[in-house]
This record gives sequence, C-alpha cells and structure tokens, in this order.
Amino acid sequence: MLAAESLGKIDSENPVAIATLVELIDSDTDGLARFQAADSLEKILTKSLMPKVVNILKNTKHEEAVKVLWHCAQNLSYPEFYSAWHSQE
Repeated sequence: MLAAESLGKIDSENPVAIATLVELIDSDTDGLARFQAADSLEKILTKSLMPKVVNILKNTKHEEAVKVLWHCAQNLSYPEFYSAWHSQE
C-alpha cells in the first residue's frame, strides 16, 4: 500500500500521519497494508509520541501492533512503558 509508505516519509512530528498509521495498524485491512504502516510508523515515531501509541495499540491483536509495541518497549524506559500501558486515556 503506497499510502502507508508515503505517510512514513512525512515529518515525524506530524500527528495526522502518526494517527493515520496507527489507525491502519488497528484496522481490518489486509496484512500487507498493516505491515507497511507498522514499518513506516517505526521509522517516524518519536519517543515523545510513543506513550500515546502504546496506549492505543495495547489492545490490538494484529501482529503488526505487537511489532510497534515491541519497538516502543525497546525505546522507552520501563516506567515510561508501564505508565503508557496502564494509562486510561
């Protein structure tokens, strides 16, 4: 899906691009589109936005969400990740 790849080239602080990629990962679109969205999101996701992404994707069952969550877990401290996971936002 070219849309996910294009969004991955957008500025990393663009909340619309981040939200769109997260929505693609959380959707029931085909696996390739979710994979590309996850790959793009990992490339542009800043540490400051990781807690919000963790909170959104924590209940998603797709393999691609797990990939992004793992990326966040590797880049956040344990307290930061724990707080994001248990946030009620």
